Amino acid sequence: MELSSLSNCLWAAAKLQEAQPEVLKAVPSLAEGIVQKVESMDPKAISNCLWAAAKLHESEPHVLEAVPSLAEGIVQKVESMDPQAISNCLWAATCLHESEPRVLQAVPSLAKCIAQKAERMTSQQLSNCLWAAAKLQEAEPEVLQAVPSLAKCIVQKVASMDPSSLSNCLWAAAKLQEAEPEVLKAVPSFAKCMLQKVESMEPSSLSNCLWAAATLQEAEPEVLKAVPSLAKCIAQEAERMTSAQLSNCLWAAARLHLSEASDVPNFLPSIASKILRTAAAMAVRDLEASAWAARELGEFDLEAALQGEIARRNVYSRL
Repeated sequence: MELSSLSNCLWAAAKLQEAQPEVLKAVPSLAEGIVQKVESMDPKAISNCLWAAAKLHESEPHVLEAVPSLAEGIVQKVESMDPQAISNCLWAATCLHESEPRVLQAVPSLAKCIAQKAERMTSQQLSNCLWAAAKLQEAEPEVLQAVPSLAKCIVQKVASMDPSSLSNCLWAAAKLQEAEPEVLKAVPSFAKCMLQKVESMEPSSLSNCLWAAATLQEAEPEVLKAVPSLAKCIAQEAERMTSAQLSNCLWAAARLHLSEASDVPNFLPSIASKILRTAAAMAVRDLEASAWAARELGEFDLEAALQGEIARRNVYSRL
């Protein structure tokens, strides 16, 4: 099979797997062919193959056999990749590194190129790279060298971000602030832009943003400007939130209640009501976090109910 055909077929398999699972039968052979021919692939084909491997590895683990060779190919050819390919590769490395840690060998080269090419990236690509850096920082700290350039360029393009990308950026900033404080320079822009886009956010994004605001408030107080708008929308969307999202919101409220974010209590009734109705289905970790937050907020009836559920779980675990 020709090089372009290998890459195109693996990409197509990734796209078709849900609609037509039979396509997965071809993946092991494609992976084997890629290992043999990756050195002759062009940068775009290598990027497409790694992206496809990230999409396919859970449904067809044999695709992981191609990942080490693809990572080596990225190291050799990353300088010739365009911003889209670089962004896709870093995203793919984030998805793959637990299943195939050897993909991490490509991350330093990708991070170096991002620092050089961030100005040419779209707002979506910048957001994806910042999110990936936050996810990869412990496994491969050299990814942090890309963060200052990403933060600088995101400030210039944040107005064109969609709500999901904006939420991912604020979450990433919260995760990266200690390891790379330069990311904090972008936070005021995120908070300002959020005022305009928060009403279009999904429940998961609202929960992540409030968690990030609570985590960032001491290092960058400007983030608090977004909290009243977030609180209003969370009150409206509480019924659509999962138990983990509800727990995050309550934890964030407890962290924020002594700050200037005086609108936080406005969403507590809706959050508390949903938590009470779904406590039996909550994970123990979320129950414990919510009980702590309820106590900090003076919501003692809620705390008692949650502690009761935790005690019930402890009894059953000993049976």
